[in-house]
Amino acid sequence: MKAALARPSLTGMHGTLTEGEAVATELLAERKQVTVLFCDVADSLSLAGSLDPEVWRSILTDFLEIFREEIERLDGTVDKFTGDGAMAIFGAPVAQEDHAVRACRVALRLRDRLDRFRVRLEAEHGITFAVRTGINSGEVVVGAVEASGANYTAIGPVVGIASRMEAIADPGGIWLSADTVRLVNGHFETRRMGPVEVKGVEGPTEVHRLVEENRSGSRRRSVSAALVSRTEELAALGRALDDSRTSGRLVAIEGDVGMGKTRLCAEFAEICRRRGVRVTEGRGISSGSEVPLWPVRELLRSWFGLEESDGPDRVRSQILAALGEDWNEIGDAVPVLQDFLGSPRPAGQLRRTINPEERQRLLFAAIGRILTGPAKTDVGVLIIEDLHWIDPGSEEFLSRLLGLLPASRTLVIVNFRTGYEADWTRGSNFRRLTLEPLSEDDAHLFFERLVGSHESLRGLPGLIWERTQGNPLFVEEVVQTMLDDGVLTGSQDAYRLTRPVEQIEIPATIQAVLAARIDRLPAVDKEVLGSAAVIGQRFSRPVLAAISDRDRPQLDRSLSALEAADLIYRPVRARTHEFEFGHGLVQEVASGSQLRERRSELHRRVADAIETLTPERGDESAALVAHHREEAGQPGEAVVSLARAASWAGQHHPDDAIRHWRRVRWLIRSIERTPEIDLIAMQGCLWTLQFGWRLGLGADELEEVSAEGLRLADSSGEPAAKVVMLGAVSLARGMTGDLEAALRHSNEGVTLAESIGRRRELQPATPTWYWNAAAGNLEIALDEIDEFLAESADHYEIGRDMVGFSLPIFLTYFRGQILCDMGRVPEAERSFRCALRLAEENDELESLGWAHSCLAALEWYGGELGTEALEHGHKGVETGERLGSPFSTVTSLWLLSLAHSARGEWDEAIEAAEASRGRMSDTGTGTQYAGMASMALAEGRLGSGDVWGALRAAREAVAAAVKRGSKVSVARSRVTLGRVLLAAGELTECEGQLQMALEHGAGVERATTPRAYETLAALADVRNDSRRRIQCLEHALEGYVAGGATIHRRRVERALADASGIRRP
Repeated sequence: MKAALARPSLTGMHGTLTEGEAVATELLAERKQVTVLFCDVADSLSLAGSLDPEVWRSILTDFLEIFREEIERLDGTVDKFTGDGAMAIFGAPVAQEDHAVRACRVALRLRDRLDRFRVRLEAEHGITFAVRTGINSGEVVVGAVEASGANYTAIGPVVGIASRMEAIADPGGIWLSADTVRLVNGHFETRRMGPVEVKGVEGPTEVHRLVEENRSGSRRRSVSAALVSRTEELAALGRALDDSRTSGRLVAIEGDVGMGKTRLCAEFAEICRRRGVRVTEGRGISSGSEVPLWPVRELLRSWFGLEESDGPDRVRSQILAALGEDWNEIGDAVPVLQDFLGSPRPAGQLRRTINPEERQRLLFAAIGRILTGPAKTDVGVLIIEDLHWIDPGSEEFLSRLLGLLPASRTLVIVNFRTGYEADWTRGSNFRRLTLEPLSEDDAHLFFERLVGSHESLRGLPGLIWERTQGNPLFVEEVVQTMLDDGVLTGSQDAYRLTRPVEQIEIPATIQAVLAARIDRLPAVDKEVLGSAAVIGQRFSRPVLAAISDRDRPQLDRSLSALEAADLIYRPVRARTHEFEFGHGLVQEVASGSQLRERRSELHRRVADAIETLTPERGDESAALVAHHREEAGQPGEAVVSLARAASWAGQHHPDDAIRHWRRVRWLIRSIERTPEIDLIAMQGCLWTLQFGWRLGLGADELEEVSAEGLRLADSSGEPAAKVVMLGAVSLARGMTGDLEAALRHSNEGVTLAESIGRRRELQPATPTWYWNAAAGNLEIALDEIDEFLAESADHYEIGRDMVGFSLPIFLTYFRGQILCDMGRVPEAERSFRCALRLAEENDELESLGWAHSCLAALEWYGGELGTEALEHGHKGVETGERLGSPFSTVTSLWLLSLAHSARGEWDEAIEAAEASRGRMSDTGTGTQYAGMASMALAEGRLGSGDVWGALRAAREAVAAAVKRGSKVSVARSRVTLGRVLLAAGELTECEGQLQMALEHGAGVERATTPRAYETLAALADVRNDSRRRIQCLEHALEGYVAGGATIHRRRVERALADASGIRRP
């Protein structure tokens, strides 16, 4: 049985609507971005005391009526009257994308009207009447505060701050908060009043005085960029302009909000002006009903070259010059145009009464004269923007104007948002250009042109593109908000981040734009959209039906309407009952605008529905169920589902698995502990460690999770659980470079397992083989591995429940790595190929990637794979990237670097090694191999001739290997350092490093020994010690032959032949 949700009332602000007529203005409480305006009479108590109460009542009535008229003129909502003041809201109940602009415009109109009102009152009653106005913008909860559904109001701190703005304003002043100024910047002139103390607000608050409107303004941003990725559209407009030389053309630019319609028009207008083409411009405005025919007035002012400040004489002369004094209707048309443009008549000019029909005819005749008159010899461009806001009178005027187009030499360009249609779009001379979102590459270019390419910005363009889905306006608004919030600092084209950015918040400007679009829906459709939004970016009709109170026919009608409005769509190749939101931000705004209580109930319903409708997909959908349980305020149920999701994801998606386990551990802190929850908490620690050493685990998190995991294992009373946890801690410690701690925890686990007689059973959790290998005990490690593989033959599932992957397959690969270190190359190759086959057969992606990468590097050890080596290397890197495993990627990159070095591909070797070190630094993963990555970089730089760069990298390699205590890495890196020192001419230190490498490698890393001798032979050659050179080459050859290092053997044989030739007389 579904819990009932409070149903919205269909009582609107101005009467009662039927359900079919109801637009989304119903009084259902919701969250909205609004602007709140307070207006209060200054010194009202003193004024009231100086007047008769009836007179004062009459004055207040007139004042409040003026307030109401001006608020409603721009579609604001009068929230309440407070005796000698009033409060209004813009952006509710119907959202308005320009709510702050409307509020400021109303405040200025009020100022002007009340100034005239003041003059009258001063003359009639001898009083000084003034008001204070305060404005603030932000998110509020709006709705009815009484059960009756009356008293629609806004609630939240935003309202209180608006009231405080009014309280501190001076009489006659209009004070704005910084949040409002950000929204109207460019539309209005404001004056910063400095930070002031505002009651109830912590710390000083920035306030500004509203001065006047900038009529030609638009929203001003700190960042802007040149047009990106509209080359084809500009070319199409250019062709239309050329065609207009013989006959007028009409081009409509269509696109969703923010797609760059205005930017494209502005770019083309500038191109035209540079070519000497006259451009005339006008636009619709969001409050177009306030000023009928506004776009037509703007067009005429643009055509006549008029400014707002021009006096009547200049207006008249400009009209006469444009239309020609020889026109037979000029005498009647001039005064009509003067009146229409709001210009006063020159003194003494007679007025003749003209009826409305004749006035409209003369206006249209004047437009016709402009387009097709005898002076019209050159092609012109006429641009009308934002037709979706055009008033009916202007639309009719435009339709008639376009009828004259074929006889003109004018290119008319209009733009409008998707969804606007008109009859004139069906003409033969009409072309429509539809603007699509920027591709990811173009969005990255756009971002770079906005803020630059500082190193700190790495990854941010992708994050922003993912959130904005390529909408240019949204990209700009996100960047502007980051600048306003201090997340970005710097100057144009050279910004940098001041702190890391993990997620992109939706700017208030974007929320308002999208909310306005949603609020234009009928109430039922808006409700269905909101319910679908709670389900997620993609939703199915069965789940929506299960959580909705609407019947099936109504639900289907709403879904069809939402599809027609381009708010949702059916994805290609999706199930027939699946839908997806057209833009992720629409889904977020539609969901976020609902009150938390309503959303929580819907989330609970969604979780119930998913579990009921798709029980066969329980593992796969567990993460989704957990999300909805958490949002529904059911953390205990969320933990259980999330643990199930993490266990399922761990099989193939370790990055998802660790994210789920981390969330499990966080949620558990807020719920009552039970034995079941403690077990899940222990699993969370275990798998955070096991996946963490491969995916990245910070030092603080490692300490915290290790301590918590061991404590939970102790308190469980299960020694086996303690053994498994010790093994996880051991691996995590060792893979982050702390070999000493790794060995200590591993040995403790072995001891405990033996004490309970379960050593063999728990061997997968005690990785002594790994640490023996790292410590240089290669024979011991190899014996342990061979013994384990013999006993676990064909049981490839072993280890998955303890370490997250098949231990037999992993150890088959790792056996090959040990054999490489022992200088037994052919045997190593057989182990790698066996691991490759087993990983493919058993779908073990991590081991598959590791086997590919080690096969790639085999050539560096002297194996002979040819071009196959690089194929394996790239597959290893690709596998790590696909898994989202930094450890796998870090490892595969330095192994790929060695493969490139073996082939003499030095630039590629350097690139791969640097990428490995970069990932290691960024994620803190794979630092056990820091010495190897630096060694690979040194080899690449040495081969490229960058001796000093190679020397730095080689010294870093030795230092990292020594710090981490890996004898194998120490021996290898000392040989590389010796080779670099030889090239640098540092012969004495070279010999010392090679001797130490031989000492470290003795009985440890036999692959290093012949390489050290080969370098010593080169040193002897430099010193002209031919006898020593031959001796060292013979030692090197012996090692390469024993290890099956074919390529190295051939090279040394050639060198020996050369040395022998020098010795012969």
